Amino acid sequence: MPRSTARTGLRLLGELAAGVETAWSKCQRLQQTDDVFSTRLGREYRLLFRVEEKEGVLRSLESWPLIPRATLQEKSFCWAVFWDADSMAS
Repeated sequence: MPRSTARTGLRLLGELAAGVETAWSKCQRLQQTDDVFSTRLGREYRLLFRVEEKEGVLRSLESWPLIPRATLQEKSFCWAVFWDADSMAS
């Protein structure tokens, strides 16, 4: 992975945690979930992250390793890598 992509990902996570509106405008909620978002990092990578909100206030932001875009588009992609059974039930 290019260093610039990793650097952009870290900067974006900081902006999301700080509530920077322009950072959030680049993100989209995944259809399969209520609390997981995706955003592009360059042409080839996606950053997935989960947010926990309470009364409209961001309580936590959990990110996962950057994922190559091609991997997310595969039909065999397994979401279980990111969620355990307990968190999927909630």
